[in-house]
Amino acid sequence: MSSEIDKSFNIFLVQIEKILVTQVAVKNSTKEQLKILDEIEEFHERHPDQTDLTKSYYNTWYKSIIDEREKPLGQIILSNAERKKAAFYHKNKQYLWLLVEAYEHFSLFLKEVYIQAGVIDSTLWPKADYAKAQELCGGNPAIDQLSKIIANKKGLSNHVLNQFRKVFPEVKKYDSDNIFGVNLKLALVLIGRMRHQVVHRAGIVSDKDYFLARVMQEAGVYNNGKFSDEHKSLVDLFMDSGEMKGLIRLLELPIKRQGGFVWESNIFKVLIGILPAYAELLLITLKSHEKALEGSM
Repeated sequence: MSSEIDKSFNIFLVQIEKILVTQVAVKNSTKEQLKILDEIEEFHERHPDQTDLTKSYYNTWYKSIIDEREKPLGQIILSNAERKKAAFYHKNKQYLWLLVEAYEHFSLFLKEVYIQAGVIDSTLWPKADYAKAQELCGGNPAIDQLSKIIANKKGLSNHVLNQFRKVFPEVKKYDSDNIFGVNLKLALVLIGRMRHQVVHRAGIVSDKDYFLARVMQEAGVYNNGKFSDEHKSLVDLFMDSGEMKGLIRLLELPIKRQGGFVWESNIFKVLIGILPAYAELLLITLKSHEKALEGSM
């Protein structure tokens, strides 16, 4: 079974690698676009009477089903300054959808590793769920039966993570004591919630207090309506309070200015990096458990 677990993990790593490479491409593309816009701005400074030449005009259309003609949706005219704002907005939007993609791959890995855990050791599953799988086959369930039991389970990713924490105390230990210096359970809940907001609300958080409370409750760090400043600061890191207020923000953060150079913190890369790190934790833990079982036979 170890080979199947390794296969699932390696497939997941390849997908995360592609996402991080895409993020670099998006970043570089935006950088080139901003460079061109800077040149247009310099032109405007030299020729202030040529404002119209520095604007961009976007005409949009749709095709009517009834009369089979193209009809105008409207025209958008953007100044050079507005195009710069739009460039950052579009960059952030692409980052948001890359986060969605990364979490979907993580969820798939969790599903596969959980099924494999059930094949390795029935005690790693809740008794009720495993009993249902046994009823399907009249004996020890295989991958197909276990897959059917969890196929429509609501909140499967959180269920799998919480079950691993329950049966493996060493996994739970790393949630609060790890190389990232953050509560990993909170971070994973946050990523999952942000994924939900992107898919269903275009990345907009209309009620930050409600969003914050829900994340804290799911992560188990909500104490009678209270939570630590440290946990709040992690969530706040991704809540834009500037021009994109109300939108989840994954853009790079300036952390140090030296001369004309700005050192940046790639918070997207750090956040996405938690997913393979946690996946590896589950992988190593499950393989160690399997080896221990084989040694006791």
